[in-house]
Amino acid sequence: MSIVDASGFVVALALTYLLGWSTRDLIWSFWVSSLVVGTAHIAAANFGPALGPGVPAAGRVLLFAFGLPGVAFFLFHFGFFHYIHAHILSLPFPPIDDPGRVYVGTLTWRNVRPFSFTETLAVGFSRYSPIALVALVREWPSIRAAAGRDRTERGTVDAAYRSVIRIHVVVLLSIAFFAVGVDSFATFVIVFAIYFAPRGSWGALAGVLRPRVPPNDAS
Repeated sequence: MSIVDASGFVVALALTYLLGWSTRDLIWSFWVSSLVVGTAHIAAANFGPALGPGVPAAGRVLLFAFGLPGVAFFLFHFGFFHYIHAHILSLPFPPIDDPGRVYVGTLTWRNVRPFSFTETLAVGFSRYSPIALVALVREWPSIRAAAGRDRTERGTVDAAYRSVIRIHVVVLLSIAFFAVGVDSFATFVIVFAIYFAPRGSWGALAGVLRPRVPPNDAS
């Protein structure tokens, strides 16, 4: 684990402990982090060439203009994904206090207030920006690489979705802990340990899970 990952792990745990967060807070902090990190990747992918060294002023303007359609397209797609995800998460874990809600079981409820994406954004950023900042610092090397002019647009945009996949894996893990009745500080330790695990471990896991295709027998 690198110094950045270890520091992020300690800072994230300290914040959740001092603020007295619950599983709901943990899940929404990762949702906000996903939105922030993914948006940064998309902006870097499309505007990075305009900020490269040695580009004349006129070239920067043109490259910035060429990057606008890509930013608009991917932010719409990315934002709509987070809208749907927020709507789903708000059913078991409302980010806004809902005194009229009645829980029938751990993950069953009734009397749900109407979902508001603008309120969700406002509450999410006001409460969970510190964790989003920690995630942004951790992903900064990947964001800088996304802005590099030696990368293709497909590769840089894919980086945004790869970073988001890691975040949503731990969101699902947090929900699983909650569903079986585990809602304690130990949950935060496990979830953050997985999220801040060395990047190579995620790639190694993907390699283990990827089905292996036997080579064709030329004979």
